[in-house]
Amino acid sequence: MNAKKIIEKLENTKGNFWEWVLTIFALYSLRALLDLLLEAKIYPSFSLNFFITAYVSNLLWYSSLFLAIVTILFLVTGKDIKKITKACFVFWVVILLVPITDFVCSGGKGFVLSYISNRYFWEEFFSFFGLFGSYHITYGQTLALCLGFFLVIFYSFMKTESFAKSFLAALAYYCIIYFYASLPMFWAKPKMILFVLTVLQLILWHWFYDEKELKYLIKNSHWLRVLHYTGLTIIGGLLSAACFYKEVNVEMLYFATFSSLFAFQSALIVNNIYDGKKLAYPKNHYKNIGIILTALAIIPSLFINAAFLLLLITYLLLGFIYSAPPIRFKRFGYWNNLLIGFESALMFAAGFVSQNPDIKLLPLNIFLTVFVIFSIAGNIKDLKDYREDKREGIKTLPVLLGRKRSVKVLALLTSICFPLSVAMLGLWNLLLISVIFGLVNGLLLLKFKTEKTVFVCYFGFLFVLGCWLLLF
Repeated sequence: MNAKKIIEKLENTKGNFWEWVLTIFALYSLRALLDLLLEAKIYPSFSLNFFITAYVSNLLWYSSLFLAIVTILFLVTGKDIKKITKACFVFWVVILLVPITDFVCSGGKGFVLSYISNRYFWEEFFSFFGLFGSYHITYGQTLALCLGFFLVIFYSFMKTESFAKSFLAALAYYCIIYFYASLPMFWAKPKMILFVLTVLQLILWHWFYDEKELKYLIKNSHWLRVLHYTGLTIIGGLLSAACFYKEVNVEMLYFATFSSLFAFQSALIVNNIYDGKKLAYPKNHYKNIGIILTALAIIPSLFINAAFLLLLITYLLLGFIYSAPPIRFKRFGYWNNLLIGFESALMFAAGFVSQNPDIKLLPLNIFLTVFVIFSIAGNIKDLKDYREDKREGIKTLPVLLGRKRSVKVLALLTSICFPLSVAMLGLWNLLLISVIFGLVNGLLLLKFKTEKTVFVCYFGFLFVLGCWLLLF
């Protein structure tokens, strides 16, 4: 079998998306086990929490690097990104060689694997990781690095028959490997940048795979509601730090915000699947995307604490109950907004516990205020779904009252929420300002008849509220 046939066989290997993903997880888990058994790294306290965070951090490192290599080969060869990804699967096999080789070469002791030191950054860069100097990577890492070089050059040349492009691919491969091997030089906490890099690599991969689908998903992501839920998470975190007179844990709030963002997107995909509307892409395709978004919501929560994880999982499951059978709480008309209000309160609580894991310290008066206000204001979402809800017999306010009359009722309800929130929180100095915001909100909604006007007033009032709390 010649080289081209080997590549073609790799590119045409059968298996659906999740079969590939589970296989990659299996190989990575095997690598993690081999590192534990064969390498000499000392674990300070091998608790379950430590294992989970270390496992997920390393998984992000390998996944992001893998996707970066796929991107390099796609940009150099211009071939089908799906086939390139399958061909690059062999890279996951290569990583298994590192602990085995180190174990053999060290006489059964193993080596300590570490990032590149900033002290010798440029020296090791120009000496091929120190192979031509006095600072060396392990034997296993050297073998994996060299095999990677060979595979990148081999694949690039087979696809392009160009020495120049093959050299360019090899150079890009070396630079990207060196970048990932020295991450702490650029960011003191690699977990934060690794998560973002993985997300960006996934977005880039999707762009190369199906640009139209990615644009469709971005366009229909309901970014105003994203701002609502992530904003509540951030507010909860900042308030938690302020209540206990301590500095904001930026890393935890960072992960909490991303977790909130992807949790909402996951719930949105579930809602689209069960809404009965004509989907732009096959239902199974949406399910795959929904599972990925759920994973991206859960992964950051593993770096925070158990209380946050519990709140996030509750939010995700309530989102499922809202949209999916057998309950499909959405079908209960205006009552379904109680769940919307509770989910909003959960995101506030999640932000709060990201700074202090003791959930019993959560200020229940603020939790209750968020629940009540957004249970009432949540009715505004039903305005845009009027036709679909009427067709399905869901008794929302617009369906019960008609679109024109419901706009007036919704204008009144959403306007009341501004002074009601001030009253429930006891911020009487802001009562006049809240009434003004409420009046402006009502007039804008009556004129433009769209929920966007409510969001504009809501975000404006939050800004004023935040400024007042900081200054007074």
